[in-house]
Amino acid sequence: ADGEILEIDTADLHCGLLSWKSETGSDYDLKICSQRFLSAIDDIVNRSKKKYKKIYFCSLGDILHIDNDKQTTTNGTFQQADGRFAKIYDFAFDMMNTALQKLRELNAPIEYVYTCGNHDRNVGYMLVKCLQVANPDITFDVSPNPQKAIHFGNVLVGVTHGDFPVKNQGTWLTNDYRKEFGDSRFVEIHCGHIHTEAMKIVNGVAVRWLLPQCGNSYWEHQMAYRSDRGLQAFVWNDKSGLREQMYYYF
Repeated sequence: ADGEILEIDTADLHCGLLSWKSETGSDYDLKICSQRFLSAIDDIVNRSKKKYKKIYFCSLGDILHIDNDKQTTTNGTFQQADGRFAKIYDFAFDMMNTALQKLRELNAPIEYVYTCGNHDRNVGYMLVKCLQVANPDITFDVSPNPQKAIHFGNVLVGVTHGDFPVKNQGTWLTNDYRKEFGDSRFVEIHCGHIHTEAMKIVNGVAVRWLLPQCGNSYWEHQMAYRSDRGLQAFVWNDKSGLREQMYYYF
């Protein structure tokens, strides 16, 4: 039915990661990152025949692969990067801004919900602040809180990067959003970080780890981690809960 809510989750895009097929099984660089992501957004727009009440664009962390011009994460772990830091930042901004322009075609109010990652805790925040200035007609939640939730009718969805102990998943949502939790019949947490799709009931709450959107890093490939890559979106009804899931595999 028209009037439902679209949730799009950007999980582990790692814009700036450089992977070489001979080492990692597949190539990944700035151009591949942008082509994949924007193709996925186009696919969502093309498949959306209904009028949405609202679009939540949820950024679940690690939009960028590095946090400085030393090619390291926030905590100082060196990464293989596709070029200079400024080039990566500019590429990420143009890509995310283009995605927002594409979503305008759905003629629904857009809210961008930002949560920080462990790779880009500083620059990811700055990136979204710049997107906010460039898109004054879009609502942005840019607060640095690493765990947030969106609530509408009978639905409560927690969003976070997920780089904390699994045993604490679920408890943060029920503690921080007690009233919303009590008012909701359908409750889930959506996160990334582990670079694979999974679902588990943790402390009574359904937790979905979403598909990563990046290619394999050398370390990830060496450790024999394997997973599909893609973008996921969810269509919610504020009375009857989850109605549809969309997948776009890379």
